[in-house]
Amino acid sequence: GFMDMAFYWTLGNNVRAYRMQMGMTQEMLAEKAQISTKGLQKVEAGKSGMRIDTFIQISEALRVSMDALAAGGGRMK
Repeated sequence: GFMDMAFYWTLGNNVRAYRMQMGMTQEMLAEKAQISTKGLQKVEAGKSGMRIDTFIQISEALRVSMDALAAGGGRMK
């Protein structure tokens, strides 16, 4: 539904923003989060949802809380 689309878009934007803030490339983050670069690109583009374990891995790789990634802006952990 529409809510999901908006949520994925916010999530993707936040993942990209935090990744850039840390000076990481998509490849670096994907490797750290143990997902494919293509998978990460889809997440950042807001084109795809992700399993909760993937969400946790990305959150930990970025050292950002899941709340911060899911919200419109958040604090660094």
